[in-house]
Amino acid sequence: MAGTMCASLLWRNCLQRFSCIPQRLPLEVRCMVSRSYPCQTVDPPRRPTPSFFLFFKSKQEEIAQNNPDLRIHEQAKIAGQLWRELDQKDKDRFHQEGLERFAEYKRQYENYLSNLTPNEIKEIKEKKRQRRISLAKKRKKRELKQLGKPLRSRNAFSLFLRSSKLERGDADVQTFLKGIVEYWKTMPENEKEIYYHDAALDKERYDKEMAAWEDKMKKLGREDLVRKASRTKSPRKKRTVVAKKKKPVSRLKEKVSKSGTKPKRKRKTVSKSTQTGDDD
Repeated sequence: MAGTMCASLLWRNCLQRFSCIPQRLPLEVRCMVSRSYPCQTVDPPRRPTPSFFLFFKSKQEEIAQNNPDLRIHEQAKIAGQLWRELDQKDKDRFHQEGLERFAEYKRQYENYLSNLTPNEIKEIKEKKRQRRISLAKKRKKRELKQLGKPLRSRNAFSLFLRSSKLERGDADVQTFLKGIVEYWKTMPENEKEIYYHDAALDKERYDKEMAAWEDKMKKLGREDLVRKASRTKSPRKKRTVVAKKKKPVSRLKEKVSKSGTKPKRKRKTVSKSTQTGDDD
């Protein structure tokens, strides 16, 4: 016991002398070493549930007793209907509870960030960015499915793979796919022709359905979902070309352009009589 106390005191003295060390240590070590870095868990605090889910949690048992055969998402639909019919005073009570929980979460999250190094904070921000990108992709995919976007055309190998699924049996997915790929490479071309033919028909189907769907999206004003090649090109504005004024050409340059050789300049000759008169 005394040994552990001495070791902890030594650690604290080191941390007090070198203030840069706590930020370089991992979070687990910092939590064990000093009380100046209070953290109960390594994981970040969870976001609080919104006000509607607090209401749903309070009504879930009652809904389950009245409707024992319903699943969780069906119970949530009934709770949503009850939430819309709820008085504004009761709604404000749940909203207030949600705001209080969010304030507590914000305080815990700031405390959690204060115990992290700059590299750990950068990793958290990068994870959040990647999560936002994946959520945006899922949201767009769901929207395209609701709008009835046609499925992409399949190539010959994917059609062959689909027809060979029944032959998998109890084999592992990776070993099955590896065997299918090797078999496709060694398959004769005359046996592949039927799959190439089906792929060409599927491509024609996709082009027709895609053209009709893109026309529908243009009428709905959703040209942002249309491929760039199919978008209506806006007419380009004609550029007004301003004629540049020609600079006046000197006589010397005109002579050079005509003869091709640069003419010699004439030197001014001074008569001897004028020179002698100036000397006097």
